[in-house]
Amino acid sequence: GVRLITGYASGAYKHTLLGHRGVRFQLHANPTTPPPSSPSSATMWGIARTFVNNTHNNNNSNSKAAAAAAANATARFATKAAAAGAEIPTPVPGLLPRFPEPNAGGLLRFLDYVGTVAFASSGALTASAAGMDALGCGIVGTITAVGGGTVRDFLLGVRGPCFWMAEAEYLYMCIATTAATFFLWPNISQSQMNPMAEAVIETGDFLGLGAFCVIGAHNGVRAGVPLVAAAICGMATATFGGVIRDTLCKRPVRILHSHQELYATCALAGATSYLVSRGAGLPTALNIFVGMGAAFALRYASMNYGLRLPTLSSSKRNLTVEPISVKKP
Repeated sequence: GVRLITGYASGAYKHTLLGHRGVRFQLHANPTTPPPSSPSSATMWGIARTFVNNTHNNNNSNSKAAAAAAANATARFATKAAAAGAEIPTPVPGLLPRFPEPNAGGLLRFLDYVGTVAFASSGALTASAAGMDALGCGIVGTITAVGGGTVRDFLLGVRGPCFWMAEAEYLYMCIATTAATFFLWPNISQSQMNPMAEAVIETGDFLGLGAFCVIGAHNGVRAGVPLVAAAICGMATATFGGVIRDTLCKRPVRILHSHQELYATCALAGATSYLVSRGAGLPTALNIFVGMGAAFALRYASMNYGLRLPTLSSSKRNLTVEPISVKKP
């Protein structure tokens, strides 16, 4: 992330600001206190505060004109800060456009939408099977879709509204999907369309897993956390919504039990592969392909070859670790 270290380092406070998309700024002072009395420190303080405000506005603005103005203002103040001796590394660029576009980032945004719809639908179906009413299905479906990203933002300490509040299309998709699932699924499940509908949801879940783990890992990179933590952010984005869903529905948490196919492991593998590819300096499109491809490959192997993680079985006499089982198709 971007770390802007001001010259006012003698203060007793250290405050970290994280922008909407995980851009980090560090001010070695309390931002609520008046600027320091020293002229040089006061200059650095003003530069730092304005740099943070303009960059935050640039990240959250829906207007291209406002974003361009904020970027120009940020550049001017960054120049002043550099002249004053402040260290301003290059920010980590965003991975996704606001809406789908005909490029790698736009395709990833589209797959993000597909995964959101699939997760919301599966969450609503799980809640319905647990006996919840329409409201319960809507809440659980929405949590399944956006819960992982919400947990990620919480762990990263993102200031400001959560991503689905700043980008309300996610909330609209969840509401529409859970409502349609609740009212239409009883008829679909009893018709000839049932196998096709289940296949569509499974495919959407497949694609969402790959997209979510890459997006989460990149958000971790932008926040400036260590690579191990960034990989965990990718895994959390793809799986923790399901953890909350299973907890609310009083079910065994899917990602923690060996009788289910590998899921969190696939997300972790995809996030790690994306980070390795990115660290190797490969093009952005290839990084996305590598990360999603690793998640897809491991998920496919788990579903079709019975790949499972080892478990620890206990008895009165001893403890033994059962080996990984692989089932031939």
